[in-house]
Amino acid sequence: MPLTGATNMNGALSALELNDSFASNESPLSGGGSWSALQWEDSTSEHDTGQVSGGWGPYDAFPTINGAFWQPAVFTDTGPGVAAAATLTGNATITERYFSLWIDMPTPGLTRSGYELRFTETASYVYTATLSRWQSGTKTLLASKTGHAMALKSQFALVDKGGTVSAWVKSGTEFLQVLSAADTTFYSGYTGIEASGNIIRLNDFRSGPLPPF
Repeated sequence: MPLTGATNMNGALSALELNDSFASNESPLSGGGSWSALQWEDSTSEHDTGQVSGGWGPYDAFPTINGAFWQPAVFTDTGPGVAAAATLTGNATITERYFSLWIDMPTPGLTRSGYELRFTETASYVYTATLSRWQSGTKTLLASKTGHAMALKSQFALVDKGGTVSAWVKSGTEFLQVLSAADTTFYSGYTGIEASGNIIRLNDFRSGPLPPF
């Protein structure tokens, strides 16, 4: 079914397709084969894609990384943009733990490349937000914000649209932009999630092309 138009980014992100609600318990995460492990996860417990129990989160304790990519589709920015989003339903409660979204990953099962939006907890419900580009395992920081407060049930999103990569958070009635950077390195690829800290829980993973506006 073709996407209908939206009037702004809030409307476009609100219309983003739901891939997995993370409503059913599963360990490790598979989704009937829809999820595969990120190449750089370092699980030693055979739960590399994390687990679903009251939402998705790492199976392993910090600092081990669990992460997965949505493998049924590659999404390409043809103008309206592509995005990934999720809802925070359980914060780490401990500093240094983090969770992130990925988009535009060319080969996430083989190499660490694409755009990452990461939230690292610095105090209860307070985060440092970073927007990064990864190329073959090398990280370039594009933008960052310290002291970002984010309550439970907040939605957050990573967008690539027309050569601009941006981060959005919806803690109230609409998505508001919190980070932005110009970058044209990637424009197509897989989407995914990553986290370190097994108290973290995310729900309602959404990703795909955005409707035009």
